[in-house]
Amino acid sequence: MTIYIFDSTRSVIKAEKICRDANLKVRVIPVPRSISPKCGMALEVEEDCELKVARVLQQAGIEAGTVDRRDVTL
Repeated sequence: MTIYIFDSTRSVIKAEKICRDANLKVRVIPVPRSISPKCGMALEVEEDCELKVARVLQQAGIEAGTVDRRDVTL
């Protein structure tokens, strides 16, 4: 799984909507404690959707950092 980290809550909400409209499996989660982002929310993306989510967000002009879920503790 991949976690997408955003600069603002607005970006997370917009990204979630765009992904859900594209029938992609995403879930809003609290930002893991081991990461210090500007926003307290993140998107967790199922493995089978990772490439599609990256493409959809890029096409929408939404910037996000990514972290492999296995590398962080919630």
